[in-house]
Amino acid sequence: MRLTKYLTESTGFIKYARVIFTDSISGKDFDIFLKDIQVGPKFLKGVEINKKGDEMATKKVDRKIHIVDIEAIKKIKEYKMNLKYGELEKK
Repeated sequence: MRLTKYLTESTGFIKYARVIFTDSISGKDFDIFLKDIQVGPKFLKGVEINKKGDEMATKKVDRKIHIVDIEAIKKIKEYKMNLKYGELEKK
């Protein structure tokens, strides 16, 4: 799989990315933005954010941390922060 090769050849750390993956339990597709992504041999870990780069948190938790199996990822695209508009844009 090319995606697995891309992730394992990366530096092991991606700042911002849009990840589309399939949940192994429900079978639903999720489309989320993540920041401070750490890439391991089997999993990708990151904090969920919105398009403006703000962390998605609820009243009960400080951060929404996602751990995603690399084999479940359908598509990943790196993003960067546009300092002029304060939003994420494709790299």
